[in-house]
Amino acid sequence: MKGGSNPFRQQPFNEVIATGIMERLGISHVPYTLTWNKGAPYCICEDFVTKDTELVPAWRIIQTQKKSTVSLCISILLIAVNRSVQKMLYIFLTA
Repeated sequence: MKGGSNPFRQQPFNEVIATGIMERLGISHVPYTLTWNKGAPYCICEDFVTKDTELVPAWRIIQTQKKSTVSLCISILLIAVNRSVQKMLYIFLTA
């Protein structure tokens, strides 16, 4: 279960929207659904962490690195995101 940050609490909605996009494009993903608890939105997915793995948020890794290393990591991430977006656009435009 994941909530959002104030003031808009947008993150749960983003995960659910991303799930719909990934499903329509046929891209492997972790599907999220939206739920509400005490008036606040949350998104839920199956646990993708096993007894042999753990979830390490990207911001945690970035906080432990020197600025030059962070720049390198961001560059690598942007390349990966760019490739994924290109793949999604190709699938969308050729469907």
